[in-house]
Amino acid sequence: MSAKARAILYRICSVLFFLGALAGTLYIGYAEGSAESAGVAEYVVIGSAIALMGLAEAFDCMGGVILHELGHAFCALLAGFKVSAVRFGKADISQKGVRFSRNAAAGESTVIPKSPRGLRGRLAFVSLGGALFNLIYGGTLLALYFVLPPHPALLFFVLFAPFQLSTGLSSLFPAELRSGRTDGEMLLGLARKAPFAEVSLALLRAQALLFRGSYRDLPHRLLFSVPVIREDEPLFAALQLMRLQYGLVAGDGEEIKSVVTRWNGAYAEAERDEVPKETACVLYYAYSVLIPDAERAEFYRDCIEEYENTFHFCLAGALSREDGARDAAREAIKKEPLAGVREAEELMLKGLPEG
Repeated sequence: MSAKARAILYRICSVLFFLGALAGTLYIGYAEGSAESAGVAEYVVIGSAIALMGLAEAFDCMGGVILHELGHAFCALLAGFKVSAVRFGKADISQKGVRFSRNAAAGESTVIPKSPRGLRGRLAFVSLGGALFNLIYGGTLLALYFVLPPHPALLFFVLFAPFQLSTGLSSLFPAELRSGRTDGEMLLGLARKAPFAEVSLALLRAQALLFRGSYRDLPHRLLFSVPVIREDEPLFAALQLMRLQYGLVAGDGEEIKSVVTRWNGAYAEAERDEVPKETACVLYYAYSVLIPDAERAEFYRDCIEEYENTFHFCLAGALSREDGARDAAREAIKKEPLAGVREAEELMLKGLPEG
């Protein structure tokens, strides 16, 4: 089955799962509200649950997504990963603090391995963790609902169970969407050794070595002998950034030029609003400092609509003489969890022209 067909089938199944969850929730609420034993407590519980669902939807963050990402994070910790960020809806929670973005995300957990051993199996376990939490919650609560005597506290949590099952089942369907790949797609890719999965593993292995080490500790083939992936993949930008930092630490000007030229080629005919902002920041720096090209530097500078409080935005801000940008970049480096990346970012910051 083609990727497009799987995406269409995913949407159909997701709608069916959602409708089933909605019908199940309405049935439970109606059954409890119309029961002879129903009292004020039952009505308050049903109303509170509906209000909470509405509030979560207003923030583009259904309760199933929150539990799903917590499942990924919990399984990541069990598998020996460091959880560096968890994002759901418009909230982005990390060691750098809590940020709210304009655009909502379906849900995403960013993890860093502390060891390169057994990464394929460990990543599969983490990918499965979100759905496991959803399905365990939904199945357990519904089982308790039919086994235990009625109670308002139990009813409150049971009302969320059908949507937890819907979220869990949808995430296991293999599909590639505009918002990214489902967990099922990642699991299938790991099993089939798909290019995107192999690049993901290569980046994770590199991160494991950089956790306490340096880019000097990385075998060249780890980042440069990987399968070819599409240029519109987020993984492509992550791979090019690590290759650039590798060249910086190694002091290899030819490698740097090759990486920047390849990366720039992905946006040779792109409009300014089509370039990812973080990528624009890095390429603005590259064409201003590493391989000077005023025309390309100006193009990427104009792609940055506003500066955020992350290292690459601060770096670009320092190039544009934004007040306090250098100091903000130094603070961002201190919060970077990978020792090897901190080393590379310090080199990037030192490369800025004075003034």
